[in-house]
Order: sequence, then C-alpha cells, then structure tokens
Amino acid sequence: MKKNKVSVILDSSAGDNWKEVENSHLIPLIIMEKSDKELIEYKDLVTIKTEEVYEKIKDKKNISTSQMIMGEAMSLAEELIKNNDYVFVFSISKGLSGSMNTWNQIKDALDTEKLVIFDTCDVTHGMTILAQEVLNEFKKGKSIDELHDFVANWNKRRRGELIVNDLDCLIKGGRISSFKGTIAKMLKLKICISFQNDLNFVDKSSSLEKIIDIAMSDIDKKINFSEKGIDKIFFGKTLCRDGAEEYEEFKKGVQDWINKKGIDFNITCSDKNMPSIISVHTGIDAFYVYVVAKQQ
Repeated sequence: MKKNKVSVILDSSAGDNWKEVENSHLIPLIIMEKSDKELIEYKDLVTIKTEEVYEKIKDKKNISTSQMIMGEAMSLAEELIKNNDYVFVFSISKGLSGSMNTWNQIKDALDTEKLVIFDTCDVTHGMTILAQEVLNEFKKGKSIDELHDFVANWNKRRRGELIVNDLDCLIKGGRISSFKGTIAKMLKLKICISFQNDLNFVDKSSSLEKIIDIAMSDIDKKINFSEKGIDKIFFGKTLCRDGAEEYEEFKKGVQDWINKKGIDFNITCSDKNMPSIISVHTGIDAFYVYVVAKQQ
C-alpha cells in the first residue's frame, strides 16, 4: 500500500528551531521598523535574525509586527500540494494574529482537502514539538479528524508562562496601561503572563522566588502536571545579556520547585530563544517555562 506523503508549513512564531520538524517549510511573519523617513519591512528569520530583532528592541527602535504575506503563503502551499498527499499548516495562535484566518482563506481559494490547518493556540518552540508529534501520529495511521482531536487534547496538556522584566513593550502594545506600567517599573515588579491562544496577565511580584511559585502553580492548576507527571519541559529567553544571571536562577528555581513537590520529573530540559515576533511585544530580558503534562 502506498504511504501518504506529507509536508509541514510552520510560520516564524515557532522560532528559529522550525527545521527540527521533518519535511518542514517556513513562512515568515513580518517585522516592521519605522523611522521618521521610512518604513522597513523584514521577513522574520529570512531577512532578519532573531538576535538582530533583540538588539533593535534593546536600542528602543520603533518596531512592530504583521502577519505573513498571503501570496507567498499561497504559492508555497500550491507547490507543496502538487508533490504531497497532505500539507499540514501550524500557524501562530489566532488570539495573537489573523494568520489563521488568512490560511483558511487560502484553503478556500485552493479548494482542496489536502491543505490541513491546525489550530495550535500556541507560539514558541512548543509549535515545533506539536508539529512533530502530529507527524508521528499520522505515521501511525491516524485520520485527519483524529489528528485534530490530538491537537485539541495536546492543548489541554501544555502551558507556558512568561516572566517580563522590561515593561516598555507591553505598555507600547497596550497590554498594560502606561500608569500601571510606570508604577510597576518603579517598584521593579516582574509580570507573569500565560500564553494559551493569547497573552494573559497572571500576577506580579518583585521577588524571583515568588514569581516562580506564581508561574508554576498556575501551570499546575491548568494542566495538573503534579499528578500526571511531566512529559516535556523547556525554557526560553530573549537577549538576557543583562539578565543572564537571573535567567539561570529562574531555571534552577523552577527545577527546585518541581523537586520540592516530589513531581515525576526525569526529563532533560532544553533551552530555546524566544521567537522574535513575540519578543517585539514582551521586550528583552524576558524568559519563560513551558510544560507538557504526561498523557493519561
């Protein structure tokens, strides 16, 4: 029996590890830099590197983001459909961008069931892990409907929490008011934000130990990894040149928190860069922890 062939499309919100997924192809989201004289558009991970975006944030450049170029995405999808039985698309969370809607428009225009769009509700390296997991399930013979169910269940098992030190980008993007942001900066507060389809405020504290407890307790409340055990865990960061020491303390603090709870935890932690498309909105010297609970 002929095996189904499948290719994967990821956008740059998955970060610079997108090549870790088999048969993967990149669609860049757009980074825009505005000055008094011109507007420069960069294709994320293509014409600008993640580290270069970090530097622009640090230098207080006026940068913003936009979704992919529709024509470019459609051309790639058309080409891949010619040579594959299916093309799987893993796009930035619909709570953060209109890309999912654009992909659905592309699917309607191409009028094909070969283009399969998954609602990841996610960003960061978690998308690359999900994409590979879906491919693995597909190889086991799962149907497209079963794969959608797998993704929905996956989203119930995983959660990420982001710790923000530099509040300027959150203020600029309107996710925190200028007044509250100014007070928080004066008090040197760290902001804990969860990402599950959207970026949502969880709590704040000036203490790293306290913010770790806030983040891990919130993740555990959502996915119950203390009972189920941890399947995967990884950490991510932006530039962290000025905050590298605190980032290392954060990672150690999270692992200490897990150990003190006596939670099943024999997984090697990986360390990833924050996707630049997200860092534009959360600033530099931010870091996160991402946990996937075991399947039960």
